[in-house]
Amino acid sequence: MTWEMLIICFCAGAAAGIGTGFAGMSAAAVIAPILATFLKIPIYDAIGIGLLSDVMASAISAYTY
Repeated sequence: MTWEMLIICFCAGAAAGIGTGFAGMSAAAVIAPILATFLKIPIYDAIGIGLLSDVMASAISAYTY
């Protein structure tokens, strides 16, 4: 993984966290376009990654509360 990819992934994660926290939106709405546009991941894979992150975050929240 190059430094550019690492920075893009960090920014995508931060944007998804801020958007999810403030607006209550899905992280897939932020992560999928960034992964597809900047990292050239196929769109179906990017959507799957975004949805998986939503499921994991929901599962951790449910377990915590």
